[in-house]
This record gives sequence, C-alpha cells and structure tokens, in this order.
Amino acid sequence: LRPNFSLNTNYLVSFYNNRWTPDHINSSFPRFSSGASAYWTDPTGIYNTFFLHNTDYGRLKNVEFGYTFSSKLTEKISIDKVRVYVNGLNLYTFCPSLKDWYTDPEETIRSQFYGESYPLQRIVNFGVNVTF
Repeated sequence: LRPNFSLNTNYLVSFYNNRWTPDHINSSFPRFSSGASAYWTDPTGIYNTFFLHNTDYGRLKNVEFGYTFSSKLTEKISIDKVRVYVNGLNLYTFCPSLKDWYTDPEETIRSQFYGESYPLQRIVNFGVNVTF
C-alpha cells in the first residue's frame, strides 16, 4: 500500500512501514499528512526540517583503462598500432542520505525532485582502435 503523499506523489514503502501511528509510537518517520498541511509547512514560513538531509555524496563518474600493444608485436601482422580499451560512465554513486531514492543526487539537490527523476544509466564501452 502506498497512500497519497501529496497531489502528485506517493509515499515510499520504507516511510509507510516505519511511520508514526498510535500503535507504533517509536517510529522512524512522522505521521502521514498532506504535503499542503501546516504539519509540512507553516504559513508563517517555518518549515518542517525532518526531511532535510546531508547532501554529501561520492561518485565514480568516468573511468577508462586502455592498453596499446607494442609495435614489435603488431608489425608482424602488418598493423601499425592496436589499442584495446574499456570505459565506464556513472559506475557508482555513494549517497547514504538518499538510499531510498534511486536517483542522481545532483538532480535531487538542484531541482528538489526527491526521487522523481529517472535513475542515472550506467554505461560500459569496450573497443579496439586499429591503425594500418
């Protein structure tokens, strides 16, 4: 079950399972409420700080490993140069404060869309460069 969180989003399962209820008073999360209620934001400008998170994160964004074979080896087969490589993009992101949101911390920080953006794609390329 994922009850309505606001007009356009849903609760996370971890929030739902660990929310405050009269029977679950030692909960990790507060009670359910509409995103527009005074519980979330006060008309005087005093905001609920429960959902403010440390935004520190680490990312292995781009890595490439390559090897160029020696010309002594390649000239035997009439090739000037051979290089093999593998590279990767968005290989790993470490962000403990966003563990429930599988998203890009940069996008979350910039746009305030908590978990609503599409997750980063991990891309791995393999290749061979040959020069005759």
